Amino acid sequence: MQMNALYFGSIIYVLGGIILMMTYSLETISNKYWTRLYTIAALIAAACTLFITGSIESIVMPTAFSLFIGVLARFSMPRYTLFGIYNLMFTACYLSSLAIFMAALIHQSQWSKTAEITAYVLLTAATLVTAFDMLWSGIMELPELPLKYIKRNHALQTSALQKNKISPKISIHVPCYKEPPSLVIMTLNALANLSYENYEVIVIDNNTKDENLWKPVRSHCQKLGKRFNFYHVDPLSGAKAGAMNYALRHTDPAAEIIASVDADYIAHPEFLSSLIPLFSDQNVSFVQSSHDYREWRDNLFLSGVYYFYLRKQKIVHPVMNEFNSANLVGTMCLIRRKMLEEVGGWAEWSLTEDDELSVRLLARGYIGHVFADTWGRGLIPSTFEGIKKQMFRWQAGPIQELQKNWRLHISLVKNSNLSSTQKVLRLKRLMGEAAPGFLLVPSLVTISLGAYLAKNDIKIEIPNSILLFLICAPYMRQIKRWITLKHLKGNSARNFIMTIMIENALQWNTATAFFTPLFKLNIPWIRTNKFGKTHSLARAFQASRTEIVLAITHLVSSLILFQHSSLYPIDLIALLSIWLLSQAFTYFCAPLMAIISELELPKEKSSFTTAPIPDDVIE
Repeated sequence: MQMNALYFGSIIYVLGGIILMMTYSLETISNKYWTRLYTIAALIAAACTLFITGSIESIVMPTAFSLFIGVLARFSMPRYTLFGIYNLMFTACYLSSLAIFMAALIHQSQWSKTAEITAYVLLTAATLVTAFDMLWSGIMELPELPLKYIKRNHALQTSALQKNKISPKISIHVPCYKEPPSLVIMTLNALANLSYENYEVIVIDNNTKDENLWKPVRSHCQKLGKRFNFYHVDPLSGAKAGAMNYALRHTDPAAEIIASVDADYIAHPEFLSSLIPLFSDQNVSFVQSSHDYREWRDNLFLSGVYYFYLRKQKIVHPVMNEFNSANLVGTMCLIRRKMLEEVGGWAEWSLTEDDELSVRLLARGYIGHVFADTWGRGLIPSTFEGIKKQMFRWQAGPIQELQKNWRLHISLVKNSNLSSTQKVLRLKRLMGEAAPGFLLVPSLVTISLGAYLAKNDIKIEIPNSILLFLICAPYMRQIKRWITLKHLKGNSARNFIMTIMIENALQWNTATAFFTPLFKLNIPWIRTNKFGKTHSLARAFQASRTEIVLAITHLVSSLILFQHSSLYPIDLIALLSIWLLSQAFTYFCAPLMAIISELELPKEKSSFTTAPIPDDVIE
């Protein structure tokens, strides 16, 4: 009886997935149809459950919990759309069926009273945390439809009304370190073609020893005229943040806005003129456009990375922006100079100086705007090794920031005006990065439990309701992946497979990025190498050696357990073996992606040339 709720939760979740696919495929369903669609789906799920189980109790409790979540979302988060609330309720129904199942198991156990009460308390706490997480995940995992983008739409209206009404002086800062000169020159040529008139450009090359790299850039700045200023400083501490602070000290006193543009980013001519009207609101501290990339289309590896990267930029960050909780991402952004100097400039200790600056600006109560719009494109690291290093810095930086600024997050310091929503979203983001770090814990538990069951010849048959429930999670995850790729205009089978593989390949890297700052606060800042490389299988092995060991360990463990399992009917040992096999696949994706990245590289080293601006900069 306690398992019957799993049928209802699973069936309604499957039907919810079908509705999602219909919605994002047709894109023409009117709001008035949401109630009908989801009501019909709920009735079908109830009828199927009654047919399978003959129990109405298995329907009532999950339904009641999902209604509670729906009402809670309606009144506590009014930005949820009707579609978003219904989708959230179906998810709540699925997850609550598991809580009901677990509660029934505890009730039927023969534990002591103390153990039983403890189990109920833990289950209640887990349910509340899950419900709270659901309220936010429901609007972050799908593009556009679940949320009313009030802040974004108001900002766009303001931008249109204020266009050409203000023209403050802007100082564009371009930090460089050991960059191919032709690459930087292409960036500077794009900046010279901006439609905005009132700006200067400061190129700061720090710590580059090779004169053949920085002198051509200096010469090109001189050719471009007085608007372009070049500084070469060696030594200069603080990595990119140190260079940005140096540029800030040498900025024209008349400049009111600082723009940050990475050395490989080619800006659209309307970059400044399109975003500057937002600064007519004196409370706006920064405006950030989306990361975007070029020269990836003909590369299998880079195509997968491109769509993996863009999900956060085009979907997650715009949602965070609605609650004034999104962060700077370091390039193609504008910052009010007065506020930048007020909070002390760029943090030279930080791995992600842009993200850290966002926290200090938002803590002062200022407004930041982050948009999904593309106003420039840069380059993606060409190797799996380069991607790992870049992702490590991006993911370890916020953990490092929390350690350093934790008092700011809980309002223990002066001028800390972070709202409860901003704090919660920041914590949710960090905890999301932490999840892969704990994958070894269930692996160890799984191996230990499987060994115990096999040694003692214990067979525990897995009911169909549990199997159906377990299948639903990956089913919905892949539906949401397809929806994301469709939104990003990359919904091909190739991109679908490659995004799965790159996400899996980076799991261990994400885990180390979370835990490393906890034990080592001073982590060196690693730049992204933009010089052309030739393929090297040795580099592929070096970049994925830890994952290879983990993959082999999980595969061997899975095969050993499989020898003691039963598939007809499936037992617990078989289930544990399958899970270990899935983890082996996850870790094997790392060497596979590393090899693919190397094979996509040329056999002979190439160099950048001062070619015209690529056609795919802005589409």
